[in-house]
Amino acid sequence: AANGGVLNLQYDRFREAAAITLFPVTPIPGAPSDRLGEVAQLTRLLNSGDVSKRISAAQMLGVLRERSSIGALTGALKDSAAQVRRNAAFALSACGDRSAVKPLLDALDDKDVFVAQAANIAIENLTAHSAGFDPFVEPSTSKLWRDYFAQNNWAAIESSLVKALSSDDPIAQFNAAQAIGHVGSQDSAAVLRDFIARNPEAPLRTIIAAIRSLGYLRDTQAILMLTKLLHENMTKDPGASPDLHELGWLQKPVYLTATAVEALGRIGTPEAIEPLVQCAPGLLDFWQYTFWCGDHSWLMGCHSSPIHYRILEALDRVQAADIDAIVPTMLKSIPIDTDRALLHETDSYENLTARVIAKSNLSREILDTCLAVLGDPKAKAVDNLKDAVTASPPAISVLPHDPNSRAAQIASVVCLDAKYAARFRKVFNLWRALPPSRPRSWVCFYMARLLGRLGDPESIDSLLAALENDATEASFGYEDPPNVFVYKAMTPFYRAAAADALGRIDSPRAVETLIKTLTDFDNAVCVRNAAAEALLRLSKYASADRLAAIAETYPEVSTQRIMGEARRRARLHADASSQ
Repeated sequence: AANGGVLNLQYDRFREAAAITLFPVTPIPGAPSDRLGEVAQLTRLLNSGDVSKRISAAQMLGVLRERSSIGALTGALKDSAAQVRRNAAFALSACGDRSAVKPLLDALDDKDVFVAQAANIAIENLTAHSAGFDPFVEPSTSKLWRDYFAQNNWAAIESSLVKALSSDDPIAQFNAAQAIGHVGSQDSAAVLRDFIARNPEAPLRTIIAAIRSLGYLRDTQAILMLTKLLHENMTKDPGASPDLHELGWLQKPVYLTATAVEALGRIGTPEAIEPLVQCAPGLLDFWQYTFWCGDHSWLMGCHSSPIHYRILEALDRVQAADIDAIVPTMLKSIPIDTDRALLHETDSYENLTARVIAKSNLSREILDTCLAVLGDPKAKAVDNLKDAVTASPPAISVLPHDPNSRAAQIASVVCLDAKYAARFRKVFNLWRALPPSRPRSWVCFYMARLLGRLGDPESIDSLLAALENDATEASFGYEDPPNVFVYKAMTPFYRAAAADALGRIDSPRAVETLIKTLTDFDNAVCVRNAAAEALLRLSKYASADRLAAIAETYPEVSTQRIMGEARRRARLHADASSQ
């Protein structure tokens, strides 16, 4: 916690703004590349994936909190797997409305007591009421809840929520503010607006719940108030922290702004979206917000800003296209987390940024500018974009990215079109040929990541050459203990990204080189692990017996387990092809 701030305790930020895989890069064919496409993809997994994927789909739909997923989740309450039913109930707790209550009532009688309890929790969350239902104590039946709804129609429930909002009990206030957004009507929106105006010093999470509920109710009359909240807080200096700033003392203006943005995005009308586009160029540097949220000064450039995230999310939801003016701001808002960048996939903030920028008119200009910075003689930088693709967030411990490394990162985020693969492949080979240096390592890392994501078969030779011909990490020597680093080689180890990229390109040509990489212990641990992951993806082309022999004596447990799964899949493929 001392190094990561309170990020892990800020659930929305941890699950959403700082998530790794919230926004997959590849939507289902024909589905829109936006939030609706996300829900469609997750719905398909919820209906047809294996059990683990159905569980994950239900959990993710809960995180997204989209009303459009209610039908799929209520259907999943009848799934054959109890774990899926439980997670569907919990997801409805987050995104449900009145239409979810009847299916949840039926789920109270589920033979699995944990499903019944999840349904009970969901109904409690949607109504801010407890009926005393306890499936762990006999006899406890759904009759308790059914009697409650028989005696209280929705008008009566809403009236009780409005009354609780005026309570002196802060927990009752919070529960009511949240529940109104789930099961209230437009009639309660005015009460929420009045509550927010009259209670500026209420607990932050209660104010957030009330603001969010206005968004869920799509209260267009709240647009003016939400815009005012946005402008009053987006550059507000919370002052000096009374104690260790990492405990989150300074976060209130950030979360008021971010939640106002979220509500405007859910309202979604042009009048609600316009303030977001107008305000974006006036935002502070994103790392100022992460610092105020509690990030350590060493890491404040490594996590995304909740405000920037919510603006991107809103623009993605409505597929906003007239956003060229804010593209530089959004490019600069991409963190450089030099720990998390060692993941070979782009993270959710990067994917969301790419999806939004793809709707603008500047994708080609951005990529041309990146190519020019990286040494492509045929590319020409656009002056007003060069700063946006080269300016790096701070990094006190490991230092900021140099312009070349940052341009490579931006290109690996923004480029979604395989027609650029050849040009970026030339950049990869150009930088591989240079002497070892930090910029060389980062540029090659990002270029390998990009080539893998584009999935272009023409890139295989360059990626194979990086593994076969470039120096192994051990060849540079080892650091003396107790140094925290093992190898003297320059990080990041881009050959790991090259191995991973080969696994993302569906071809048997890479198998032999990946096996050689995996079994040559002069390659760094991460390079060999990435090779194992690549072989797992390409297992249909590999010999199960050969993979089994490697796995049996492999010294690193994590890589050994990957190889064991690769062997299992290879055997399944072999059995299927022989039938």
